[in-house]
Order: sequence, then C-alpha cells, then structure tokens
Amino acid sequence: MNFQTVLIITYGRSGSTLLQGILNSIDDLTIMGENNNFLYDIYSAYNHLEKSVKIGKRIAKNKQLTDNYQHPWFGYSKIDLELFLNDAYLLVKRTIAPPNVKYWGFKEIRYLNIQDLEAYLDFLAKLLPSPCFIFNTRDLAQVKKSGWWAKKDDKEVIQRLTLLEEDFHKYAQKRPRRCYEITYEDVCNKTKKLKELFDFIGVEYEPEKINKALSTEHSSSNNITFHNLKK
Repeated sequence: MNFQTVLIITYGRSGSTLLQGILNSIDDLTIMGENNNFLYDIYSAYNHLEKSVKIGKRIAKNKQLTDNYQHPWFGYSKIDLELFLNDAYLLVKRTIAPPNVKYWGFKEIRYLNIQDLEAYLDFLAKLLPSPCFIFNTRDLAQVKKSGWWAKKDDKEVIQRLTLLEEDFHKYAQKRPRRCYEITYEDVCNKTKKLKELFDFIGVEYEPEKINKALSTEHSSSNNITFHNLKK
C-alpha cells in the first residue's frame, strides 16, 4: 500500500459506512468505525503543550532562569513534543485498532463544528504514519432527507454542509498526495473514481469483493446498498 493509515473524513448520512465496508475488503487493511472524534482532544492537548513551549521561550531570559524551580514556567524546556506525538500515536492505535494489524484507519463524521479544520487535519497527518485522507460526500438533497438531518431546517443543513464540503475540497486540493475525494454516488455506481481510489491507495481493485460489499447492508438505520442506485 501507498499509505500506512487510511481515514474516511465525512459527515453523517453520507454513505461512509458503505465505503468503510468496501475498504475493509482490502487484504491487510482494517478500517474501524467512528470514535466520537476523540483525537481532537489529543490535538488540543498538543496545542496546549506547544503553546507552553512558545510562552516559555518568549519570557525566558536564559535557560538557567527557566530551569530554576522558582520560575513560573519552570520546566518548559523539558517538554518533548515529538515524544508526546509518539506516545499519543501508540495510545490511539492501542485504543481503537485491532492488535497486530498491518494497515489500519477509521471513519469519522464529526467535523462540522471544528473551526480549525485545516490545522486539525495537519495535526492528524503529523500524528499518524503515512496517512491517506479520503473525503467522502453525497448529494446534499438526499442527505437532508436522511436520519437526523430530516428533523432540521433544510436550508441550514444545505448551507452548513456545503461550507464543510468546500473546506474538504480546499484541503484536498492543497495536499493532493495524501487526499482523495469521492462521492457516495461514485461508490454505488462503481464509477471510474472508485477504481482510481484503489489505485491511489495502492491496492488491487477486485470486482467480486466490491460487489459483495455493495450488496450488503451497511447502516443501522436504513439499507444503504448497491441496489439503491443503478447497476
């Protein structure tokens, strides 16, 4: 594979669980489900540590002063951000990935309220080894009719998700080597984009496995399958 970790980045009711199932048909790759975006808190913790180092450097007159236990930022120079990243990755992998997995990743839908999305995704790229970001979207006219979105104002749903999709696209365009954009419709209709996704990841496209995944229910609340769209 071209990547060690694979993330499906999306929003709710986009058909991402179906894509998750398809990617899990790839040998040696395991894509876990959602984790309530707990990695954002790790990102926040890293930011606090990084800020502590910057503040300490700014106010320190010399190393001897900040190594004095009477200094308010005593010990800031001992903060090892690389060590934090290494330990944080081990924590993440041991917490949500199966043991002895070769390649792994997860899908997550909780990006709508993240104000610093670009910085957060850059952090994930720093935290996770050789990551691939797959941005999965869907026709918003269909999304707003599905699940909890149907209970919200149609105009607001379309507006907010459109802005999020724009952020996804901007990020992917800036970092094409690790980002791939695909739609639910591409997946269900087995368009060229689906095959190219496998090429991008660096694995063989196996039609029989794809068809099996597409004909299997991949949602707890409704049947999102290949048969919903044209063959």
